[in-house]
Amino acid sequence: MDGKTGILLGDGSYHLGISGTVDTKTFNSLLRGEDPVTGMAAFRNSGLDSRTCMWDMTYSVTKSQSTLYSQLDENGQKEIEDILRQSVIQTMDHVQRHLKVGRNGKREKEMCKLIFSTFVHESSREGDPQLHLHCLLHNMGIDNNGNYVTLDIQNIFKAKKSIGAIFRATFSQKLMEFGYHVEREEERPEFTYIPEISSKVCARFSKRRQQIIQSVQDKGLSHFSARTLELIARSSRKPKTKRSREEVLLQWRTAGAAAGFGPSQAQELRKEAQARGPATVKSLPKKETIL
Repeated sequence: MDGKTGILLGDGSYHLGISGTVDTKTFNSLLRGEDPVTGMAAFRNSGLDSRTCMWDMTYSVTKSQSTLYSQLDENGQKEIEDILRQSVIQTMDHVQRHLKVGRNGKREKEMCKLIFSTFVHESSREGDPQLHLHCLLHNMGIDNNGNYVTLDIQNIFKAKKSIGAIFRATFSQKLMEFGYHVEREEERPEFTYIPEISSKVCARFSKRRQQIIQSVQDKGLSHFSARTLELIARSSRKPKTKRSREEVLLQWRTAGAAAGFGPSQAQELRKEAQARGPATVKSLPKKETIL
């Protein structure tokens, strides 16, 4: 059911005049390392199979937030998608303004304008609601002189926890600005949840987590780290099954209603948020203290 229209973003895309809906020709040019406007090679290795063409930076929201999204109507879902995309834009703006990822001819890193394609996906591999955005960072930056540079993303890897924290804080803040209630998790205060959606309802849409925990137990592990869970999750992934969006939404909404939080409860929560208006939120930490 995934596969919504992609959007090209980043200061590099604005510089080139290609921001907006992703089209196949432009996307393929970026993958090959070609100027998407002229079609000319931008690098010596443009078009070669050995060239690294992009990196996938995936931004996911928490289960209660995904559950809310799954039960809303089309307008409500679009509002959440817009909040998600704007949160990623702001996060990537922090990245390109505070991390040196461009690589010039002297092999020195420098600030550069980034180009990234964004695609919103709605489900996990098990078919549960899992709202996330794939931010495909193209291996083409633009330096201060308007020249193309390749990227060295080691600084992004080093700052990935901070980048994730910026995204989660921004997304939570924007939910609150819309009017939704948001609270911090006790065990993971850097993550937030929507208190009106119970853990019982979230568990109904957490088949993948239950499978991972079962795998841990099957291996006889009584103590395990987040890294262990991540490795087990990757090793036990299944390919996504293809079903129509209408079929999946009907399944989600039927299950949600049976668990006590269905479309009617979601719409009521949205109406209350709209009537309540923006909550008072604390500003994000200064960028320099995070990156």
